Amino acid sequence: MTTENPGILSSLKDSNSADEDRRDQAWVRVKTELSPEELLAFVQEDPERLLRINSMYEFLEWRGAGRDSFVFRIRNLANGRIVETTAGVERLPDGLIVRYGGGLKASTSFHVVPSANGQAELLITDDYSRVSEAERAARTAEVDNSLNWWGQDFYRYFRYLRRWSWVPGWRWYMERVWKRMKPMGRRVVYIFYVVTVVEIVAVILAVILFGLGWDEYFRHL
Repeated sequence: MTTENPGILSSLKDSNSADEDRRDQAWVRVKTELSPEELLAFVQEDPERLLRINSMYEFLEWRGAGRDSFVFRIRNLANGRIVETTAGVERLPDGLIVRYGGGLKASTSFHVVPSANGQAELLITDDYSRVSEAERAARTAEVDNSLNWWGQDFYRYFRYLRRWSWVPGWRWYMERVWKRMKPMGRRVVYIFYVVTVVEIVAVILAVILFGLGWDEYFRHL
């Protein structure tokens, strides 16, 4: 299945798939403008950031629980459920995997896939294979439906990273402020940003028109 965004591809594999290694998995592939080395460094640097980029996750709690492990509680806005679980992180040669201690989903993996143009794609895979098919059927309401949103969020994040990372303070803001915001807070900030840009453009346009003498033209209409 291809979503409306050309930078996103997604699919769902079930237990009837001929590809046994991908059974009971949902995946999304995100195009980026980063090199494989840059993307790998981004993925392995901060597992918390990977999860918080998902705009369908409203984090209610996050705390460390030892080396490469943590406890978190979220409200999943995609299915309306609250999930609380432990999780452990394993860094791989091509990415990272987060293994969940509870819940229907066993793990989420982030793999860096080199592309022909010297850039890289991010492959995100949710795995549900640790429970039986019958149990999965009985717990379909627990399936995390946010994966496509997550892919879209990563796509936008990487575009912003390329466009704005040179601005002084941008990385600090994204790490210290934006990352901790709830989804609604991020939307409010985005709307405020758009309104501010529109107002600035309107003021600049008014100054230009005034300088060209258009105020006299409108005065005599």
